[in-house]
Amino acid sequence: METDAIGRTKRIFIRSLLGVLILGILTCKQPFSLTEMLDERAVELPALVVSPSEATLYINSSLTLNVSGGEAPYDYTVSEGEGTVNSAGVYTAASTAGTAVVTVTDAEGRSVSAALTITDEQVNADYVVQSISGPGTFNAGDPIAQTFIYENTGADDGILTVYWNVYVSDDTELDGGDSLVDAGSGAALSSAASSASQSINGNWPASAGIYYLIVKISSGDDTAPDNNASASAAFTVQALGGEIDYVATGITRNYPVVTEGSLCAETFDVSNIGGSAGSQPVTWIAYASADQTIGGDEVIASGTASAGGLAAGASVNDISISGAWPSDGTWYLLIGVAATDETITGNNTGSSSDTITVNAPPDYTILDTDVVMQSSGTAGTAFAGGGSFSFIISESDNNPGTQPVAWEAFVSLDNILDGSDVSVLDGVISPLAAGGTSGVLALDSAVWPAFGSFYYLIITVDSGDDADPVNNTYISVDTVRVPEVTAESGVNSSVGPSPPNTFSNVSSLTVGGGTLSENQLVMADGLMDDPGEFDTYEITSDASTTRWEIFALWSSGNDDIDFHVWDLSGSVWDYTDGTADEEPNLPPPAKINLPAGSYYIGVEFKASAVAGSSYELFIQGR
Repeated sequence: METDAIGRTKRIFIRSLLGVLILGILTCKQPFSLTEMLDERAVELPALVVSPSEATLYINSSLTLNVSGGEAPYDYTVSEGEGTVNSAGVYTAASTAGTAVVTVTDAEGRSVSAALTITDEQVNADYVVQSISGPGTFNAGDPIAQTFIYENTGADDGILTVYWNVYVSDDTELDGGDSLVDAGSGAALSSAASSASQSINGNWPASAGIYYLIVKISSGDDTAPDNNASASAAFTVQALGGEIDYVATGITRNYPVVTEGSLCAETFDVSNIGGSAGSQPVTWIAYASADQTIGGDEVIASGTASAGGLAAGASVNDISISGAWPSDGTWYLLIGVAATDETITGNNTGSSSDTITVNAPPDYTILDTDVVMQSSGTAGTAFAGGGSFSFIISESDNNPGTQPVAWEAFVSLDNILDGSDVSVLDGVISPLAAGGTSGVLALDSAVWPAFGSFYYLIITVDSGDDADPVNNTYISVDTVRVPEVTAESGVNSSVGPSPPNTFSNVSSLTVGGGTLSENQLVMADGLMDDPGEFDTYEITSDASTTRWEIFALWSSGNDDIDFHVWDLSGSVWDYTDGTADEEPNLPPPAKINLPAGSYYIGVEFKASAVAGSSYELFIQGR
C-alpha cells in the first residue's frame, strides 16, 4: 500500500510509460521486477548485467550472482521476498519456499534484478571448474575459441540447472573490472560426473596485453559457492601491424527470449584492432539473421560508432542498438561495421553467441467472469478476507509472455480511471504462458478509504511486451457499498412523532470531517425498539450537498420501519411504504432536497417490529 502522494506519482509515471509503450511498441528487455522495468526506460545504456537473471534454488542454500558492466562497486539488496545477500553477491535463501528478487545497483545508480524461486528441498551438490584449455598467443580481437569442463564433486546428484559465465580479466581475480564474453547453462550433473567440453564464444580484447579467462559456475544445488570460480593460465594478446581494422565484439545476449516488435536493448562494442589510427567515420548496422552471415537479413537499427575514426587499439563500448525486433522466429543478432579508410574488411561482422527467440506478443486482460466482488464493505477497514474480492489475469492471444506483469487495484467514485482514484493494492506476477492465467489474486489486504461512499473497483495490468494495452483496464459494472459506520448509542428510544422537543437519547452520526459532504455515505447500525417508538439521529451537512439519499435495510421479513426527517425548527419530510426488509422499495432510495444544515432523522418502528432486531440506516450526501 502506498501513500496517496507516492501512489499518485507512481501512477502518473506508469501511465506516461504506457503511452510511450503504445507508440514505440514496447521493449524486449527482460526485467524481473516492476522497478527494473521503470529504471530501464530512464537509462539510455543499460550495460549492467546479472547472471543468472532467473534461477531456482533450495531453502537455506546459496547462489552466487555474477555481475558485469556498469560502474563498480555494486550494491546488492533483496528487493522482494525473503533471504539475504552479501556484498559479494552471494544470495542465501530463507527457510521457507517462495520467490525473491535481488536488485543490483552500480555506482552510477543503474540497476538490474534477478528473479529467484526457492523450493523446499536440498541436495548436496558442489560444482567446480575442472579445466580450462590454453595457454596461447592471439592477435587483438581474435576469436577466443577456448573450452572448459566443469564437474559435480558433491555427494549428491544435482537436480537444478547449472549456469556458467566466462570473463576476460587482466588478473586471476574476478571483480567488477572484468568483461563478460560468454554465458550459458547446462543440465544438472550426477555426483562425480563431468560436463561435456563447453565452447567459449567471444573475442579477445582490442588492446594488447596478458589476459586470463575466468569461468564462474552457479547452481541452486551448489552447497559450496565459494569454490565456483576458476582462472585459466595466462594468454598473450598482441597488437596487429600498420593496418586499420574495425571489429564488432561484446554483442550481448542478455535476453534470449523477446517479443516481436519490442525494443532491442542489447549492446555491443566496436574496436580498432589494427596498429594504425583511423580518421573516417565508423558506421554500424544491426541485423536479425537466420544464420551468422549478412545477406537477406532484416535491419534492426544502424548508427555511427565514431565520427572521426578510432585510434589503434581504441574501442567504443556498450553501444545501444535501440531498434525493434522483426517478426516472430529464431534469429542471430549480427553487427556489421565499416569505414572508408579501413584496410582489413574480412572480419567486419560480429554475431551473438547463440540465437534469440522472438515470440509473437501476448495480450493480457482481466475478464469480467474472473473477478469476484462482494456488495459491501466498511470504510477504513480491510477488504473482506478469504478471496471475497479477487481477480485473475489471462493471456488471451495464445502467445507466451517474456516480461513481468504488473497490476494495480483502485477504488473510484465513478467508472473512469483518473488521478482522483485511490490505489489500494498492487503487485507483480511472472510472465504468463500462451493462453495461461495467473491464478486467483486476492485483494484481502487492501483497505477501503476512510471516506464512506459507493465505490467502483478498477484493476489495471501492465507489461512491457503486451500486444494491446487498450484492454488492460477492468472496471466493475456494480459499485460496492462502503459506509462510515456509527453504532446506535444506548437504548435510544423516544415517543414521537412531534418534533423536536419530544426526542430523547438522540445519537450523533459520526462523519469524517465533521459534516456530511457530497458522495459521502454514513450508516447507523441500530436495534429496533417497541412499536410506536423512534430511534433518533442527528446529522449535519455542508454546502457541497443539496440532496440526501436515504434508505434502510433489515432482516425480520416485515414492513417494520418508516423514517422521517426534521430540521431543527420542526419541518418534516416523511417516507413510508409497505415493502418488507427495506425502506423504500430499492432502488431508488428516498431523495430529499435539503440545504446545508443540521437535521434529525427519526426511525419509526411499526406494529410488526421486533424489539432488539437489527437494522441499518444509510444516508448519502449528493
